[in-house]
This record gives sequence, C-alpha cells and structure tokens, in this order.
Amino acid sequence: MEVMVSLTDHNSMGRLVLIENELDPKLFPTDFDAQYQIFINFQEVYLNITGIHRNNPLIGKYSVVIVPLSRTLV
Repeated sequence: MEVMVSLTDHNSMGRLVLIENELDPKLFPTDFDAQYQIFINFQEVYLNITGIHRNNPLIGKYSVVIVPLSRTLV
C-alpha cells in the first residue's frame, strides 16, 4: 500500500489518499481530507486520523493510524 499526501490543492488543508491498496472502500476509508477529519501527528512518529465514514454511515466513527516504514523527503 502506498500513501499519497497533497498539500497543494486549492482551498485545502491537506489530503491523504491510500493508493494501490486492496481495501474495500465501503468498509474502510481510503481518502482523508484534513478539512473533514481530525489529523493528529504524534511526535513525528505516526499519524492518527479520526472521522465518520462517509461511504457507509452504519460504520460510524473510525480511527486510522499510519506509521511510516521509511521516510523520504521530496
């Protein structure tokens, strides 16, 4: 799975998308917009995203933890 982060979209606070994944988007969110979800960076170690599932409101609230396997600067 790869993660794409965009900070340059017009009128956006940032966006994170899980790309090249095998997740079912009806069960697991794969597109996160900082304007609608809560992003918390824990001491530069991992990113925690919380929100309410848009595609399946029966799931309700979720929490996603993203831990980088390696760090690269572009």
